[in-house]
Amino acid sequence: MTSASQKNLRIYLSDHLALIAGEVELAKRVRRENRETPLSSYLCDYLEALDRQQPEIRRVLSTLGGHPSRLKQAGSWMVEKLGRLKLNGSLLHYTDLSRVLELEALLLLATARRSMLRTLEAAKIEGFDFGAAGAELDDHITTLEEHLKSARHRALA
Repeated sequence: MTSASQKNLRIYLSDHLALIAGEVELAKRVRRENRETPLSSYLCDYLEALDRQQPEIRRVLSTLGGHPSRLKQAGSWMVEKLGRLKLNGSLLHYTDLSRVLELEALLLLATARRSMLRTLEAAKIEGFDFGAAGAELDDHITTLEEHLKSARHRALA
């Protein structure tokens, strides 16, 4: 891999680690707002998977001579917090529409993470195998889609 390619991959991974930071915060919020539901229970598993994948991505970044950007991570955290201010039929309370929009956001972030794993597989970084993480994430995407379908029905039917 050329030094320019390594630099690009370091920037790419730092960006994705920031997205993952926002994804973690959003998943925690959705879990908290949907306590004692199948969605909340599922999101515990989802967060555990994120907790397993995040250090592995950090390790790849370190192997390439990079480190996560604290500024990007803080920005992602802030965007998630600001995203709570959207109007979903109620300014102060969680709504069925909030659930739909937040599940759509989680699905978008999970799909971006899946794309990142495919990119890392294509880069063929020595000592790393992203196939199992990708397969697990495919299952999570399917489950998120199922929860989103249910949330849409509840909010819009």
